[in-house]
Amino acid sequence: MHEQSLDAASSHELEEIPQSVDQCLVEHNGSYYQVRQAELAGDVHFPPVQNGLDYLVSVAEHLEGGSEPSARAMKYAVLHLAAGAEVLLKARLQMVHWSLVFANPGDATREALETGTLTSCSPDETRKRLTSMAGIKFSQREKDALSDLAKRRNALQHYGLVGENAKAGKVESTTAQVLNFLISFVGEHILERIRMKRNGTTRRSTWSGSAEESVRSRAM
Repeated sequence: MHEQSLDAASSHELEEIPQSVDQCLVEHNGSYYQVRQAELAGDVHFPPVQNGLDYLVSVAEHLEGGSEPSARAMKYAVLHLAAGAEVLLKARLQMVHWSLVFANPGDATREALETGTLTSCSPDETRKRLTSMAGIKFSQREKDALSDLAKRRNALQHYGLVGENAKAGKVESTTAQVLNFLISFVGEHILERIRMKRNGTTRRSTWSGSAEESVRSRAM
């Protein structure tokens, strides 16, 4: 099965001013400023890759600062990181073929995909399909970290964390593992593929520079 690009990572880029994948240039009084697209007023339109990256930026924003993050900040970091992981892995799977994100690809329709009414495959199934259909392998440590994060997300979302699972150290450890994995995954398996598909350009994706540095520095 031939892989195909799902959507562009950013709108357009100027040679003189490298832009991060989630930023655009805004003119004000004759000067141009880089602004995150999600911060601008308008329709709530988040294509899969942009949506996943926005979740990662949100995680970094909740973890930024020199002091220990608050319990509330950690809660939303976990929720948004789990959502970002699911969205980004499925975005990569969708680059193989759009029907593969359906729980049952044989029942896939474009209408269900475009309206968001589909029943999608589980996170575990997403990883299995990425390995079998796109040749992307996950280490056991990565599988365990992603699975642990999903369990914590479900607990937080429906019941709240209690006991050992609520220990800040354990939550932070899992969050750091998954965040580092996703930053590498995005650069190697998503944005690199988009870059190679864009008119044969050899220009390096700006995510591996400014955006990645920003997310990593905020999360430290």
